[in-house]
Amino acid sequence: MDTKYLIGLIASPILLLLPIFIIATIQAYDARYLAKLAICDLISDGMPQILNDLRWIRICATIIAILLYLMIAIKIYFILKRSKFKANNHEKNIIRAATTVGLLITNELVFIVLPDIYLYISPNTYLAGAFYILVMSKGIGNILLVLLMQRNLRREVLKFVKKILKLQFMKATIYVGT
Repeated sequence: MDTKYLIGLIASPILLLLPIFIIATIQAYDARYLAKLAICDLISDGMPQILNDLRWIRICATIIAILLYLMIAIKIYFILKRSKFKANNHEKNIIRAATTVGLLITNELVFIVLPDIYLYISPNTYLAGAFYILVMSKGIGNILLVLLMQRNLRREVLKFVKKILKLQFMKATIYVGT
């Protein structure tokens, strides 16, 4: 494995968390000498501002991802157009991977960005709980998308489900009460 790739893989989470750390440090700087009672209260102090800043970071990151994906999609379109929309196996794999990435970005847009924009515009809404559930269910959507788009994973999951259903059916037919 290339060492630059490995260093980038290790450094990327740190670099992604750096803006959040900087924002939290700046907001906590004013209260550094105040005596505070140590309680776990996530609603008071700078937490709403930090949540708004985190929302904007997520919104901007997703918009950047959409712009990057559009460049990839345009490149794939021109590759297909050049070959008159008859793709070989390698090009089909590229198209499948690009489709997966596009669906994941759409999932991010629907489950994260749209609720974040709405909560930024109207923070005291009764829909906040529903948006929280949307954000929490984004991971389930990602898992389903990856399973649907990856042929080998889909086959293995179907084999596993068939095996479980077969075992359940056998258990139900073996026991006959008297």
